[in-house]
Amino acid sequence: MNTKHVFIVRHGESVANATGIRQGPETPLTERGESQAALIGTRLRDHQIERIVASPYARAHKTARIISEKLGMTINDVSPLFKERTNPSIMRGKRDNETLPEERILVTSHGLFMKAILAHVLLGDHLNGRIFWDQFIPIKNVENTGILHLEYTDNYHGTCKYWKLHSWNDRAHLE
Repeated sequence: MNTKHVFIVRHGESVANATGIRQGPETPLTERGESQAALIGTRLRDHQIERIVASPYARAHKTARIISEKLGMTINDVSPLFKERTNPSIMRGKRDNETLPEERILVTSHGLFMKAILAHVLLGDHLNGRIFWDQFIPIKNVENTGILHLEYTDNYHGTCKYWKLHSWNDRAHLE
């Protein structure tokens, strides 16, 4: 039997983590993040690591470089397969808790994005990849120009619920 041990390490503390301000792929590690990476490198010394693969994002790549130095190795691969989602450029430089001031907002996007938002609204923290794949991917495709109408309210009537679904794939305008 062929057995593999895969260790996935989240990058050390980044400037974005420390400040709460969203940044892009170039976000560097803080001194604390570099120190954290050195500690994990020391911890992994006895695990006989044979290959190191890094995300191309600066914070993950730097973490891998520090770990590789501790292990006396080099980074074997840099792969976009392991990169994080990309924050839209409009979000960069903004705090996580910033919101849009308008009360009625239209977003044009894609069917898969709409399914993901619907899944999150309905299941919240209970959503995982398996549930999304099994329960939401098979949903009939969203019609072109189909509308998902959601309402967001801060702590709706003290229930700790924030999102309310008004309609899914509304296509009355096509009939």
